[in-house]
Amino acid sequence: MEPKTPPTPAEDPLPVLAVDLDGTLIASDLLLECLWDALSRDLPAALGPLSDLCRGHRARAKARLAALASIDLAGLSWNQAALARVRAHRAAGGRTALVTAADRHLAEAVAQHLGLFDAVHASDGVTNLKGAAKAAHLTAAYPGPAGFAYMGDAGADLPVWRASRRAITVGVAPPLRRQVDALGLEVEHLVA
Repeated sequence: MEPKTPPTPAEDPLPVLAVDLDGTLIASDLLLECLWDALSRDLPAALGPLSDLCRGHRARAKARLAALASIDLAGLSWNQAALARVRAHRAAGGRTALVTAADRHLAEAVAQHLGLFDAVHASDGVTNLKGAAKAAHLTAAYPGPAGFAYMGDAGADLPVWRASRRAITVGVAPPLRRQVDALGLEVEHLVA
């Protein structure tokens, strides 16, 4: 049997563009936004999730804080370069997914607010969708030669970039930028 000829760029489908939220689409971290909001609204109620955080139960803390907090999504500091890149991918016919360690409740609210995502993958109160867990989840959700491209901003994203077809960084420092460049992938660097 003869080896299959690799597809031409015209035949090769666009990978799903998987996009991180904290530090990538927004300048802040929704966990901290929720924590400060919950502490300012109801200090005694916020102590339980804070205790979860201290004991390493991040996914549970995120779910509990998301239920307590009221975040003004329009008031967040949105990264316009990252949003423009997501819009360009969609305009080219590509699918997009919001993939975040933030709690699912907040991630779904963000996706609805922006209207830019075909799917949402997030922490669920049990699993904190970050690092290696995020990489495994995305590899299972988007297998195949097209797979997924990943847009992120932190060292915790290295396992996800390693598993991706294409790496897109957002506002990363030069040392991390060099690490991503060394992965041997097609890389695009966006300024935050």
